[in-house]
Amino acid sequence: MFPITAYSVMTPLGDAAESVRRIRAVDTPDVFSLPEDRYRECMQALPYTVPSTLDRTALTALWLFHDICGRASLSRDEAAAVPIIVANSKGGVRTLVRGLNAQVPDARFMFDAPFYNVSSALAEFAGVRAPMLSVQSACATGMTALISGCRMFERGYEQVLVIGVESAAIDIIEYGFNAMGVITNERIRPFSSRRSGFSIAEGGAAVLISRKGHPLAQVDCWADIHDNTHPIRFDENGVMIGKALRMLDVKRADVDLISAHATATGNDIPEAKAIHDVFGDVPVTGLKPYLGHMLGASALAEIALTIELARGGYIAHLPFSDPIDEAVPANILVSPREAHIRRFIKLAYGFGGSITAASISVSW
Repeated sequence: MFPITAYSVMTPLGDAAESVRRIRAVDTPDVFSLPEDRYRECMQALPYTVPSTLDRTALTALWLFHDICGRASLSRDEAAAVPIIVANSKGGVRTLVRGLNAQVPDARFMFDAPFYNVSSALAEFAGVRAPMLSVQSACATGMTALISGCRMFERGYEQVLVIGVESAAIDIIEYGFNAMGVITNERIRPFSSRRSGFSIAEGGAAVLISRKGHPLAQVDCWADIHDNTHPIRFDENGVMIGKALRMLDVKRADVDLISAHATATGNDIPEAKAIHDVFGDVPVTGLKPYLGHMLGASALAEIALTIELARGGYIAHLPFSDPIDEAVPANILVSPREAHIRRFIKLAYGFGGSITAASISVSW
């Protein structure tokens, strides 16, 4: 088993406590990018000074690192020795765009603002000297990172930290997703007959897998496979998604909730078919109507908040999804529910065909 002993979250709703409060109140934001004030607060909360030009992705990661270290009561020396898996699918894209807009005359800019600068920022400013690994599987990156962290933990490390961050709610990224027809200006309505896509969000989460401390939850098992049907669509019957769920080898009676990827796109249908085929009428929900789609950080943030909500005896519903599409056979929750959650399944996918799933047991 892989015990999760601490987590930290930053979403468009706030930190973990504020996010849960607003989810329960169905207080969803109109804009899913983080405001400038939030980034300034992050910078001011750090125990050292960082340059004002530091990419937001790295700044978010530094805040998450220090917040989770505080929650886990790790000293600076202890924290510096914990290996880190970084989940980030879009890199320092804001810094890149800023440089391109300034018409930088030579390639030296790329050395000042590399795409993946989270690890270097953690080393330079937070003093991390343990191994760090960045993974990439598009919007499944957060789950791929968690799986990678579990595999590292399996090799004998006392603790492994997984950090997922994204700060890509900007025009150049939205243009690309919009060209694929998956961006909406309306509410995010997964599995609905009125669904029209998702909104790109910013934020992230950190999860500590540790042999020390009281576990809040544990990762039981996982699956990580690929569907080569199409660059952005899955098999219409969800065959490979179903295969991933079966690979978990978890009995239907032992699962209380499915936290779906649920992007309010055409992929909702194969996802729903696969879930129903494997787990029948187990309740299905998702958090993107509340959080937006944090791309490479989404799965990790949704896992942390699902644990937090479950420990409070609450299942978030899909508030804007009624009426459900007639092609959706799964048991989609469109009203909130109080419940004792023992175990939930988290699904996450990425363009290019990445399919990941994990079984997570909640500790009480």
